[in-house]
Amino acid sequence: MLPYGYVAHDDASNPAAPIEVRITMGADEAIQEIHATWGGASSWSYRLSFSGFGSTPAPTVPDNVESLCVLRGTPCPQPTPSG
Repeated sequence: MLPYGYVAHDDASNPAAPIEVRITMGADEAIQEIHATWGGASSWSYRLSFSGFGSTPAPTVPDNVESLCVLRGTPCPQPTPSG
């Protein structure tokens, strides 16, 4: 969640430092904002806001799609039945 190229220092670089993440969702259940704070004495805050969801068409699968498992020559996980 850190911006590209950013290096945390002090308490914020401590993997044991407390972190709090808040996710705000709209009435349509789409994520509107992610806000994370971490660190102790030198705490940091990072906020992502999203808007305009639903204004672009849904992605479609190309006709010539190939499984990455097949391309890599590795076993593909089997789909699990939804229930």
